Amino acid sequence: MNKYEKFVKKGKEAMGKEKVCKKNKCSGCDLCAEEQAPAPAPEEQLTFNKVEDNRYWDCTRKGMGNLHGFGHSSAQECFEATLNDPECKGQFDYNQGYNGQCKCVTADDCTALRGLGGYVAYETV
Repeated sequence: MNKYEKFVKKGKEAMGKEKVCKKNKCSGCDLCAEEQAPAPAPEEQLTFNKVEDNRYWDCTRKGMGNLHGFGHSSAQECFEATLNDPECKGQFDYNQGYNGQCKCVTADDCTALRGLGGYVAYETV
């Protein structure tokens, strides 16, 4: 994962994944676990709403795609990543200015927010 994180810092997460996964020395990380949840039926399509600017969820969270959640180009991409992770509880925060950081809430019934510029808290609807 250290090698991968170096690529992420340079904004080249796809190249990092290729280099790390090509070695056939899987350490059990979630880079290669591409088990994606089936897409909901059209009438069940989920979307997301902004909860508050300059806030992130103050509950247990996890980075999407890598330890810190870096490398997401938009809130939409972040939202899609949270939909594909069964640990996510329908809430996430995104910070475009901080390397496209995307983290989802993994705790049930989270209502607490903390303030920090650049973050935006979202919830799935």
